[in-house]
Amino acid sequence: MKESHKRTLRLLLFIMSIAYIVQTKLFIQISSFENIQKRGIWIQNFIENRVREQLNYIMLNTKTAILLYLCIIILVYQKQYLINILIFIGRGIQIFSNLICEVFLQTLISLIDVI
Repeated sequence: MKESHKRTLRLLLFIMSIAYIVQTKLFIQISSFENIQKRGIWIQNFIENRVREQLNYIMLNTKTAILLYLCIIILVYQKQYLINILIFIGRGIQIFSNLICEVFLQTLISLIDVI
């Protein structure tokens, strides 16, 4: 196998391992917004260290290394952004359901008053 093919395979394995780590580590024991932020910072630091190790090992040229690093950072921030959106939607649904219950109860009370 050519050296360039080996590098490409190593790069793909590296990206897949980072994606797996991000996916599993971010969704384990999510309990609060602060916890998510802490996990995001921990994962970002872990990825930065892993990227440095891999870049030294694979010996990529500078342009490819920068693009790879940016892709991984974007991946992390997209996951964080997605989780923040899901939390926001969940809180919105909770508030909306509380409002519906309140309106329903007010309607029942007004119907009882009329009867």
